[in-house]
Amino acid sequence: MSIYVSHLVSNKDILSIKERYAVGIEIVNFASALSLDNKDEELDVLFKGIGNHLTGKVSVHGPYSDMSPGSPDRKIRRVTMDRFQECYELASGVLKAERIVFHSGFIPKLSYDLEWLKYSKEFWEEFLQDKQEDGIKIHIENVFEEDYKLLCELVDYINKPNFSICLDIGHKNACSTLSLEQWVKAMGKRIGYVHLHNNDGKGDLHNPLEEGTINMPEALKLLKEYSHEAAWCLEVFSKGGIESSLDYLIDCGYL
Repeated sequence: MSIYVSHLVSNKDILSIKERYAVGIEIVNFASALSLDNKDEELDVLFKGIGNHLTGKVSVHGPYSDMSPGSPDRKIRRVTMDRFQECYELASGVLKAERIVFHSGFIPKLSYDLEWLKYSKEFWEEFLQDKQEDGIKIHIENVFEEDYKLLCELVDYINKPNFSICLDIGHKNACSTLSLEQWVKAMGKRIGYVHLHNNDGKGDLHNPLEEGTINMPEALKLLKEYSHEAAWCLEVFSKGGIESSLDYLIDCGYL
């Protein structure tokens, strides 16, 4: 089982975690598109801070603010394409990442289902046409989705081994009234990556695994049974929360 931790804490804290646990790192420095305009400075800060630990398992969270791969406006899709490509080149090049995560950009009550699906299909077909299928894995993440159907249909349509779903169980808990069991069983092997955190079912709190309304033993069991090839990443906002969550995974036999 590949386990990552998201670099949502200080360099000092992430280094301390890496010394204690056999985990990879999900880099979030470029989750803001603005950071791509200063990528040399961002890379310098990153490598000075944790460069010696950027070996082995590395994933990257792509830019998400204002990004809309399923937009009906071709100019917005083009900006999104350019930003995603910039981040992909960093991830696959200098960072030697195994994976990169992009948000779906779907917004209920604003996005029209079939329109979003049509343009998302066109976007990802174009984006993936020059990406080697045995190279970096690309995961599309649920954020505000109320159900799983559009993401499943998109992944099935693209039908490439390097393109799969990043299931964020915290986002699901805050935004969907459907059970996690329904989501995991329906998505199944389409899930290639999982963001693990907990919340109160209302806000995207990024709590440790045991702090919230998600039945975590049941969630992990479902993921292991129906999406057993997926890698997991802890997206928790505090060092103590990351450590307690890693200890929880160890106690449950997942790490």
